[in-house]
Amino acid sequence: MTLEELNNKIQAFDIVSEIDKTIKDEQSVIVDTITQEQLYEKGIDGAGQSLGDYAPRTKVIKQAKGQKTDNITLKDTGDFYAGFEVRGQNGAYEITSNDWKTSKLENAFGSKIFELTEQNKNEIIQKDIIPAITEKIKRAIS
Repeated sequence: MTLEELNNKIQAFDIVSEIDKTIKDEQSVIVDTITQEQLYEKGIDGAGQSLGDYAPRTKVIKQAKGQKTDNITLKDTGDFYAGFEVRGQNGAYEITSNDWKTSKLENAFGSKIFELTEQNKNEIIQKDIIPAITEKIKRAIS
């Protein structure tokens, strides 16, 4: 391959579009990190702030259902978690849930419930996004 051919391949590579596709491809990693690690396990939002504790009455109800009670999880039936999705284009993305309770929960706990903590964001970028983009670049210029 000549330098001119390499340059043409590099110029034809649309990095923003590939980042958008990669974020969409990694949606399950992003969603699982927010719902399972942050909300369920730790009861924190994207700023690392606690969502609080359940009221004593709520703890009794959740215990009767066999559900976790040591931190607010925003999980009862699982529909809110199941509705999580990553929407993005042009290098920007938004995480939300298409569950009917979304606006109610966002009003009560803030929009950061849909964000990754800085640590989790950096881990996903390093472990998942950068390797995937690097592989796409290698394929595009080979």
